[in-house]
Amino acid sequence: MTNLSKKQNKILQDLIAEWTTSSTLNNVLMKWEERRQQTSDMLNVKNELSFLLLNICSLKLYLYDLFQLVNSLDLSVIILNGTRNDDDALKYFSMHLTNFQVFFQQGMNAFGGVLIATHRSIPTQRVIKYQKELNIIVLDIGSSSNKCQLVTCYSPPNETLPLNVFNDILRRNSNTIILGDLNAKHSSWSNTTDNHKGRVLFEWLNENHIQVINKFIPTSTRSKAVIDLILAPTSICSDSFSVLPTVGSDHYPTIVWSSPQTVPSK
Repeated sequence: MTNLSKKQNKILQDLIAEWTTSSTLNNVLMKWEERRQQTSDMLNVKNELSFLLLNICSLKLYLYDLFQLVNSLDLSVIILNGTRNDDDALKYFSMHLTNFQVFFQQGMNAFGGVLIATHRSIPTQRVIKYQKELNIIVLDIGSSSNKCQLVTCYSPPNETLPLNVFNDILRRNSNTIILGDLNAKHSSWSNTTDNHKGRVLFEWLNENHIQVINKFIPTSTRSKAVIDLILAPTSICSDSFSVLPTVGSDHYPTIVWSSPQTVPSK
């Protein structure tokens, strides 16, 4: 955890209180019903946006735990990797997050599948050009005068990073945030031995003036590795982030906050 604002600290305190209080599925869903009736002001142009990134390792298996986590936070965007391509779980997720637009894409193997859910007060449109890319979603978010791209990508351990796709995305709009489990390890962001993907990604980040936001706090429950990465120019994201308790998968959820006035609401 890095230095957090008072607002961010309150979010974490509320999360801890929620996390230590047992709840039933009905209670969780009732809270979601209450939230459906509320008009959220958290996405006012003067406010920061909050992004949750998690490799959930099966949306079906950890759906209830995810609802508990999301219900305890004020989130603007939810990014999931490792959804495992379960149609019923995706429908159930979408049905109970009616304040969010949900976009998903299948993966290339049984462990893949990605999802982005954006709060409906954020102008959002899927970029059709990349809709057939497995394990990748690209969205335009914000107004036409201040638009950025939001990207998630899951890169399996034995697959090469899709840098050609990343380069094409940046040519379209350099104002881009990339979040996902890239399975890339490098000493500049992870207290682990470098791997080939990490070295390749490190060079690409330097070439494109992009930084890793969430450094040196492990996102894997099984090691000290930081493999769930948030990549962005410094102008888009603040350096404030937090790694939260696991919901049951072998990855920790990570929250990052945007710089103020980065993405306007409607």
